[in-house]
Amino acid sequence: MGKRNLGNFLIELVDSVGFDRVESIGIVRDADDSAASGLQSIQSHLRNVGLPVPPTFLDSAGDWPIISAFVMPNNAKNGALEALCLEVLQSDPAMDCVAEFFQCVSGVVTDPPKEQDKALTPSCHPAKTRNCAWERPCKEGISLGITRLLMGYPNF
Repeated sequence: MGKRNLGNFLIELVDSVGFDRVESIGIVRDADDSAASGLQSIQSHLRNVGLPVPPTFLDSAGDWPIISAFVMPNNAKNGALEALCLEVLQSDPAMDCVAEFFQCVSGVVTDPPKEQDKALTPSCHPAKTRNCAWERPCKEGISLGITRLLMGYPNF
């Protein structure tokens, strides 16, 4: 759905048939540049449709429906889901190879991705890359390698 569509999604949700049977709603979004701004955005969208508004991260609000919010990667840091995935892999020796690859490629291309976390993880989408030099590694190599590393961890 994407965080930019949350407002429209909530409008459609509360007007949908069967919404009266919804017991709880959990909203998860990326912090990007600010976890606090991410929470404020969620709160604003909830207020706009008349739903209960959680006062802080992970606190629930309301009796019906119960609403909670989580801002990736951990309700405090800037970043996104991709940062959380990479944090799990931080101590894996293979990540040194990945870092070396990106350092090497950064010296070759003129416009490397600004969000390296997104370029390193399986959520990297080649259609969204701005530079063809990053497209093939993203599509075929790095994201597949990171996926395989993540699958080796019991929490994934």
